[in-house]
Amino acid sequence: MKSLLLVFYFIISGSLYSQTIEDRIYSATAVFNTQQTTEALATLNVEISAFEAELQSKDDYLAFVNLLINKAYYLEQNQSYQSAISTYEDAWSLYKKEKINTIFQYDIIENCLINLGVLYHKTNNYTNAENTIKYYIALAKKQNNTQQQAIGAVNLANLYQKLGKHTLAIEVANNGLKIAAPNSREYQRLKQIKANSSITLKGNKIAIGTSKNKASNIGFHFKNEQLAYTTAMQHKDYETALYLFKSLMHYWQNDLTSARELAKLKHEEAKLYTLLNQNEEAKNALQLGVSLLLPKYDKNSLPKTNHLYPENTFIEIFDALAALQDTPEMALQYYDLSFYVSNLLNAQITSQEANMVEIAANRIRSEKCIALLYQLESKSANTSYTTRAFQYAENSKASILKENHSKKELLKAHPSDTLLIEEQWLLKTQEQLTNRLIRTPYQRTQTENLSEVRDSLNSINIALRTAQKIIQTRYNFSVNDRINIPVLKQRLLVDDAALVAYFYGKENIYQFIFTDNTTTLNAINLNNKTKESLRGFITLFNDASVINNDVSDYRAQAFSVYKRLQLAPLQHNKNIVIIPDGLLNFIPFEALLTKHTETSNYSKMPFMVRQHTIVYNSSVYFFLKNKKHESGDHLLGVFPVFEGTTNALKYTINEAKSIEQEVDAKFLMYHSATKQSFLDYASQYNILHLSTHASSGDFIVPAHIEFSDETLYLNELYALNISPKLVVLSACETGIGKLTKGEGPMSLARGFNYAGAETILFSLWQISDASTAKIMELFYNDYGKTSSASHANHRSKIAYLEDKNISNIKKSPYYWSAFVFYGSIEPLRDNNINYGVITIISILFVVLLLRLFKQWYEKRSQRISS
Repeated sequence: MKSLLLVFYFIISGSLYSQTIEDRIYSATAVFNTQQTTEALATLNVEISAFEAELQSKDDYLAFVNLLINKAYYLEQNQSYQSAISTYEDAWSLYKKEKINTIFQYDIIENCLINLGVLYHKTNNYTNAENTIKYYIALAKKQNNTQQQAIGAVNLANLYQKLGKHTLAIEVANNGLKIAAPNSREYQRLKQIKANSSITLKGNKIAIGTSKNKASNIGFHFKNEQLAYTTAMQHKDYETALYLFKSLMHYWQNDLTSARELAKLKHEEAKLYTLLNQNEEAKNALQLGVSLLLPKYDKNSLPKTNHLYPENTFIEIFDALAALQDTPEMALQYYDLSFYVSNLLNAQITSQEANMVEIAANRIRSEKCIALLYQLESKSANTSYTTRAFQYAENSKASILKENHSKKELLKAHPSDTLLIEEQWLLKTQEQLTNRLIRTPYQRTQTENLSEVRDSLNSINIALRTAQKIIQTRYNFSVNDRINIPVLKQRLLVDDAALVAYFYGKENIYQFIFTDNTTTLNAINLNNKTKESLRGFITLFNDASVINNDVSDYRAQAFSVYKRLQLAPLQHNKNIVIIPDGLLNFIPFEALLTKHTETSNYSKMPFMVRQHTIVYNSSVYFFLKNKKHESGDHLLGVFPVFEGTTNALKYTINEAKSIEQEVDAKFLMYHSATKQSFLDYASQYNILHLSTHASSGDFIVPAHIEFSDETLYLNELYALNISPKLVVLSACETGIGKLTKGEGPMSLARGFNYAGAETILFSLWQISDASTAKIMELFYNDYGKTSSASHANHRSKIAYLEDKNISNIKKSPYYWSAFVFYGSIEPLRDNNINYGVITIISILFVVLLLRLFKQWYEKRSQRISS
């Protein structure tokens, strides 16, 4: 018997070792697909590590790609979405690297890319989802595969619908309907998406019953019942919606098999119960939804964070549970769980655009948390509630800018870490590719192969995510650290400043005021009157004539906004740091009036600038990070002038001359002020001054700035790596751009901040080059003496108002308050003092003191000895 076993062993061993690596991979795939267990997955992972070292032929690589895709599909079905994404990405990268498509007819779209696009969508990685779907649609079109084009249309339209881009969703659906086979699943789905988006956009009504009896007689087919449900929700007919929802349950439950989709169904059901004030039923449905996602979950306690994973259904359920809690503290705990899961999802996202969608959702939750803490603070006057609320507000601001800044600081601390260097290169390449995609719609001729650009961008994103995972493990990287309030107050004491930070919500503007010894939280009701007041004040600066044509209206509005923003408590503070938010980003606080006045003489008006030095920042994080610089300025000035054109900026020549008298400078003038020259020199100077034309952009064209030969767009700034201590943007609208919740305006100023600028002086509206040149002359005249940009900005405005050679009309705040300074309160340095002489005198004084002490000591010793 023993000898027979040995013979059997050698036969089996021989057959195994005679197998090629390709055969062994296919065999391992078949075994895994038969078993489909966690134990089988563990075994497969060991085999994968062994296979990787043996791959040689194209047949081997094809077999291995197929194995990875089978593993990814298993992970996807078991809700291990991030692992599934990584595995699909590995398969896709290997497929491209080995150029498998040139030898084999392997359907990478069907087996990999469709699933990968869906997973990106599920995990809120919307930019990657859009790029992947558009890529495989183009590939399917090239291969003349209409079904895959239709599937892509369904997934892309569904993505746009999720993002609230209903016009785009309808456009994609219409294109897809031309391709999809009539009555196919894709055809019906596209019609459904189109109808739902049309209802949302136009408020179309479908004839539905208003009672259970009428609804039961509708006799709709499944697709029409879904439309009826959507319409009922749109028109707040929740009783009918609940009836239709229950009638559709059996259709949905038959189609849905994953715990995730079933959990989403329970969340939808809970939403209906909540709208009908059936809160207990809503809680039960939500708890069941959590149990579906966490089989071992105990509904009598909160889920533990180490049991959670990146899944946006958790966020939907926890937010809904928070809203149903009886106590604020319990609600805050559920909201914190949502933030935790959101951070897990964000850790997988590599693009700014996708991050901004998640940030906007987090802002809504932040406002709810701040509102709860404001209520608690109002009842107890406990400042700890204020500081907790402040952390929520701060974490919702400039997250992308803070993360980018932290990554650059990490590289400075570890300059030889090749992975950190690679990450910066990948980020730069990502922005360059994104810029190519963004620029295509407004390029006169489309020369880009967008499919190749999207493919390259996806490859960069995959590499970025891989690098960032390792960096996170190596350095425990995080940008959501709490603001140290004692450190903040000590900084304010040193700066002799007060800090006022705003959170612009949906229902209130929350105002946080900190001094070295006080902490205050206020709520400003964001009703229609407040919105009209803020917008009205901002529109006063749309044209030079508006203020001068009705000075009394300006006086009334400027004082009204001052009171509405509750700035009076700061009247005794010399220096003020303002963290604006929302529409407040576009308000020149210096031009507000601190009290009622009847004068029409601008130089005598009680502007805030007369009482305070005001600086701004996008986040308290940056205020605390700002460095104190030593003297030694080297300025790069860019002056295209545009001589001989209708856009000539003749006064900028005077601007350049005034700068030359105060600062060590190199100028790129006229035709030498090219885009490439600026990019070549920018990293070599600690002050960058750009005096040119600029625009805030629009919904199609992003913010941009002009050089003598080319235009530089916002996304190109994101790809720069510079570190000037000061950037002066002497151009129109450099602080204006599309307003994004949490990140502020997508402006040129933000672009330079992202690129590495520590402090920035920029404009909020279009302003004449004559008054700009005068303001810049006054700014540099003071800066040359003090090396303090914050004080120079303040004093230049005072000097402008007090200049008797400037007419009263030209002293309108339109002409002098456009430029705002983002940074910190910088100490004054008198550059007229000869520090070498002072040093010599100090040394001589110390020597004299030592000699006098020596004489005294010798006399004292003689007296003691005698």
